[in-house]
Order: sequence, then C-alpha cells, then structure tokens
Amino acid sequence: MKKSISKVIAAILICASIAVLISTLLAHFVIKNENINYTNFEVNYAENATISNLFGAPEESITIDFDKTTEINTIAIEENGDVIREFDISYKNLDGEYEFIYKQDVIDVYRYCCFDMVKTTGFKIDILKTKDNANWEIKNISMFLMGKNIDKDFNVTAYVPAQYATDPAKLHKDHFKYINQVNIHGASNFDVDGNVFYPTGLRDNYGNHVDGRLAFEQTLENLRNVVYPNTKIVTTFLGIEDNSPRSQNEIHMGAMRENPQRERLLDGIVDFCKTYGLDGVSFDFEHPVALTQGDEWTVFFDFCKDLKERLIEEVGPGTLLTAAISSWAVTIPLNFDHTCLEGVIDHIELMAYDNFDKNGNHSSFLNDCYQIDSDITIQNKLGLEQMYTNPKIVNLGLPFYSRPTDRRAYWGVYRNVAEELGKFTNFYENEMLGGINRGDNYYNSYQMIYDKTCYWIDRGYGGVMVWNYDCDVEPSNPLSLWGAIGKAIESRS
Repeated sequence: MKKSISKVIAAILICASIAVLISTLLAHFVIKNENINYTNFEVNYAENATISNLFGAPEESITIDFDKTTEINTIAIEENGDVIREFDISYKNLDGEYEFIYKQDVIDVYRYCCFDMVKTTGFKIDILKTKDNANWEIKNISMFLMGKNIDKDFNVTAYVPAQYATDPAKLHKDHFKYINQVNIHGASNFDVDGNVFYPTGLRDNYGNHVDGRLAFEQTLENLRNVVYPNTKIVTTFLGIEDNSPRSQNEIHMGAMRENPQRERLLDGIVDFCKTYGLDGVSFDFEHPVALTQGDEWTVFFDFCKDLKERLIEEVGPGTLLTAAISSWAVTIPLNFDHTCLEGVIDHIELMAYDNFDKNGNHSSFLNDCYQIDSDITIQNKLGLEQMYTNPKIVNLGLPFYSRPTDRRAYWGVYRNVAEELGKFTNFYENEMLGGINRGDNYYNSYQMIYDKTCYWIDRGYGGVMVWNYDCDVEPSNPLSLWGAIGKAIESRS
C-alpha cells in the first residue's frame, strides 16, 4: 500500500528520533568493565600500588609504585571529563630507570593500553597534551597481567577486494599467517530478481577495466596459493545492480522476500559455492531503513536460515554463512530479535568504522570498541537481547584506512602514510593526495589495532574483521597492521 510522501517522511523522522533517544540513553549507561568481566583476567595489581597525582596540568605526570617487582602487560585508564589529547607510559626497568613503552591520544571514559609484559616496580604516565591546555583528572587506573587464554578458534577475517587481488604480487603469504577467513569482495552480486551475476564495472589499481568473472576466478586462484591450511575462503554477495537506481535495501528485499526471486537466489548462491568449491558465503547487510527495519531483518534472517540449511546439505557441513552488519544496528535495543542469529549466522562482522566520535575521529577506541562492548553488556544486564550470550559469533571490524575529521567523502589508505604516522600516532594533519588537501585524517595505527585486538580477546569475543586487506604495508615492515593483530594474538596465546 502506498503512502503519501509526507507521511513516510514523518514516520522516518519518528523512528529516527526513537533510535537516537535509545542510543543517547545507552551512552549514559557506560558499564565499567569490572575485573570479573574479563574472561582472560588474571590479576589486577592496582590494589598493591601507590598512585600519585590523579589530577594536574599539561606536561605533569602520574607515578605508580609497587612494593615488589610485578609482571604487567595491560593498563586501563579512566578519565573524569575529556581533555587529554596525548599521553605516554614508561616503566621502571631493573636499573630503576624509566623506559618508554606506550603512547596514544584520547583517554576519555576508558582507554585500554597493551604492551609486551614487563617486570617492574613502577610506571609513569606523562600527560603530554590536553584540549585547550586544560587541567586533567584521572578517575581510575587498573593494571593487569592478562593471561594466555585466547580461544583457539579466535577468528581473523580479511576482506579482499577482487579487482586488486587479480595481481598475485598484491598478496603476501606472511600476512595470512593469522588470517583464518578470507572474504572475496566485489565480484559476486545479485539483482532484485534473485539472479546471481558478476559485476561489469570493476577496475584494477591502474584504472584498467577488469572482467567480473575473470577477476573472481583469478583472485580465488591467487588466494589459494597464499593462504595457510584450514583457512576458509568465502565470497561476499552484494545486492548491487549495474547502473541501477535501486538501493541495496530494495534489492535485498526484492530478492529475498518472495518466490520465484527468493528460490532463484537460493539456487544461484548454492550453485556458485559448489562451482568454485568455496567454504561459505557472506552478505553485506548494513542498510535497513528505520521505517521498516524490523520487517527487513525478519526477511533477511528467514532467508539466511533456509540458505544455511541448503549450504550444509548441498555444499558441506562446515560451510560458513556470515554477515557484515553496521555496529549501530546490533547495539540499539529492540532493533531486531538477535536470537534469529543463533545457529544461522556463524560470524557477525561488526562494521565498527565510519562512525565519528564527539572529536570527529572515526573508529576511535572508545566509540568503536569499548562503547560497543558496553552497549552489549548493558543489553545483557537488562535482558533486552539474547544474542550476546554467545559472544563467540561477534567479530569487531578494524579499519586499515582513515576518515577526515570533518567527515568529508575521503578514505585514506594506511600504507601511504604509515611511515609518517609511526607506531603510536593516529592523527594525520592535512593529508595530501593528488595535489589536493584531504583534510585532517584519523587512522587506526599499529598501537590502536593492537589494543583493540587485545581488548576483544580479553573480553571473550569471537574475532576481528578487517576492511580491507589491500591497505596494509608489506609484512616485513614493523608497522604492518596485520603484524599488530598477530602480535596481539601471540601475547594472549
């Protein structure tokens, strides 16, 4: 039934307002992650420490002293307010001298700082820079030796754009040491009528046109030559039509809701997997609209349930079905029934990026790691959701790219600026590309990726996902972000 445009707009505004209200309310209920919530927790040494100077001016320090030598690899810091913009951490070495080990930017509500285990009798936290040169105040500091208890099935997924991976030189075997799932992206689509097809508009790194079928087949061959044994290779099916005005949402709903389109899409996906011997399929389902999103989730999960059954029966018992979903979609209460996911979706890949915090930083630690975990914790405590009783299916998205702090349409590539950023810096001022100033950009550099991965492991979640593989430096480079993920896994293994 058609509605007038004014009624549709009004309904959208109401739904959007409700979503914003719920999200705002959740933001005021940030759960402090007490020790017991860390599945990997061993010892919090804060009770045995003497901490000085929990407030001060810029360029002043906090000192932490222990009465005996202590082994620590993680410090969590909570700030009253949000003024700290740069800080570093040093530890007392065996000669009693402070030695630098860590540096990052914003602390705010909570910052999780991870490093190689040190044996020490104390730390020093230097507050190097604050907003508007304001005084700072620390609410709490916790110090841990996090254990080596990572789940053996911790999942690391790499999205690999097919148009780039047609060149075998773009894939480095050492990158794949810790990657156990690869999602081929951009070379398998479906339309509103449920037809599976190869895209026609792909272009490689040099701007040359690439045939969709050849791109997929060459990428698949190249990947099979570099991945390690038991790595799963899946393809992401995108609801995109060549030169079509239809949205991804319209295409998904048209293809998945009713027959014959629905059955045609089921047949096409299963046949595609069988033809290429794939280990599974994935969907990019980031776009349900507020007006009808409950219905759209129901359509999507009903389709996935039937698809999962057919994949197991016709392709094989271990065939994967995963979905990339916007982080806001699964952290707003009552958005959809999360129990639909159990036993159907093997991994939810949370797209925890392209979200901007109050400082204009995309995919910051607080906004797109800690706050997501906090929202999930709240929903469990309030009994609003059931999915999170099994955190093993929740994979945190990690960006290997930047976004400008003014939110303009630009996506910077980490490898182009890695050497200038170094290990600890996320903020890149006035990034230039093609002679154009692309603005101030915020990245997730080595230390940020390491911290997020450690945190997600320590909180007992199922894995991490990266968009996208092509953005990293070579594996021999000590600033490799895949190397940061691998180092984090090693530290918990």
